[in-house]
Amino acid sequence: MNKKFFIGFQLSHLLKAEIGEQSADPLQRVSHQGKEYLGFYLQQKEPSLCQIQRAQRDLINQLQHLCTHTPVDSLTCLLFAQLFLG
Repeated sequence: MNKKFFIGFQLSHLLKAEIGEQSADPLQRVSHQGKEYLGFYLQQKEPSLCQIQRAQRDLINQLQHLCTHTPVDSLTCLLFAQLFLG
């Protein structure tokens, strides 16, 4: 079993409309518990609070460049773990 931490924002209708078909690289779209999120997996297997905060700042900066009309600071950033079998 492999555990990975994902940090991202839930893809609202507003974000989906603004992103449209443009590439969100290096951000990924991930489904979790029936919802879709935009963000990335953390490199660390057991990230520290400092590493999580840095990742959040990086994510906000990347999303602000992608979504220039959406106030990214008002969105809720989520962190969750996913288990992968294999």
